[in-house]
Order: sequence, then C-alpha cells, then structure tokens
Amino acid sequence: MFDVQGNYALVAGGSKGLGREISLALVKRGAHVTVIARSQDALDRIKVDMEAVRVHGDQVIGIQSLDLTNSEEVSRFVQTFGNKITALFCTAGGTDEEVGHFVDIPATSIQSCMEKNYLTAAFVAQAVMGTWTTELKRVGECDGAQKSRHIVFTASTAALVAVPGYAAYSPSKAAIRALADSLRQESLMYPPAGAIQVHCSFPGTFYTDSFYR
Repeated sequence: MFDVQGNYALVAGGSKGLGREISLALVKRGAHVTVIARSQDALDRIKVDMEAVRVHGDQVIGIQSLDLTNSEEVSRFVQTFGNKITALFCTAGGTDEEVGHFVDIPATSIQSCMEKNYLTAAFVAQAVMGTWTTELKRVGECDGAQKSRHIVFTASTAALVAVPGYAAYSPSKAAIRALADSLRQESLMYPPAGAIQVHCSFPGTFYTDSFYR
C-alpha cells in the first residue's frame, strides 16, 4: 500500500516464514532489501532467492546475521545505513518452545517469548525511528515531505483473542500492538504530517516448521 521502488527496506527476521515471503515480495517490487536474522544458513538461502527475483541489476540485496535482542548490536548496524532506510518490517518471533498452560511452563519461557517477539521489534524500531526523527529535525518540513517512512509490525490474532496454552505468547504480541499504537501517536510530533507511518498486522496461523514443532 506504499511505493518501495528504489527505496531501502529492512526486514527484521526476514530469513524464514512470513519475513521470507515479505523479503521476496519487496525485491519483486524493486526495493533494495536487507534481511537481518540469526541463522546464517537461512540468510544465505534467502539471499540466493532474492537475487533470483530482482527486477533490475542495481538493486541492493543484503543479509546480516544479528541478534535482534541485543540493542547495541542492532543500533550499530542500523547506523551503517545513515538515513537510507524508508521501510522497516518487523517479522521476527514465534512460540514453538513456549506453548503450555501458564502454571506449567517455566518462567524462562515467559522471558524468552517476550524477548523474541517484543524486544526483537522494539529495539530495531527504536534504532530506525531514531535515524528518521533526527533527519526530519535536520531537513525541516519541506524536504521531509519528499518521502514517507513506514514501520510495519507483526502482531498476531493471539493479541486479540485468548487462546489457552499461549499465555506466554499472547502478552508479547499484545505488547507489539501497544507499541505500534504509541509510536503512531508519537510520530505526529515530527512534521510534516505523515512523514512517519506506523502499521500493525494481526495474522492468523502460518503452517510453518515452527507451527508443527
């Protein structure tokens, strides 16, 4: 619903599942795409697949193995782009290891679910939005209006509907919704209007390897 042709998109958690499909779709639409995730093998595979569907030779296709729960690593990597990024897609997460009734799962599952679903989105969003707001303050309203910037969060229907066995997962996805709502309001502080747009999706089940686990 917004133009990505010739623009830089960053896909956090883009090596597998939904993130992988978004990465390929962005490349097909002419975007410069960089995927960040932990698994180097999966990153190597998505890079080959992205290069196979690029629509013009000067498209920048990149991958980076990174721990999205490490705020310092994330911040340093985002800074290497300067102000080039115009779209961030937050797709990292899952819950294959933390499913179970609340009183039965270990406390570490509550922590790990929040880290890999919420922090993986919050840290990279903070880093990217920080570069945008700095640029908007520097260039002023007229120049800032030349392009819109988008953050797309991935929550879940589990953030809206109670599902027994997902007591660790649902709150982490509800936190994503709350973050998106908050940033949508905060973005109004940085003129011009609409320069930063915040989106949040609530998908249902994806039949991935993680789902079957």
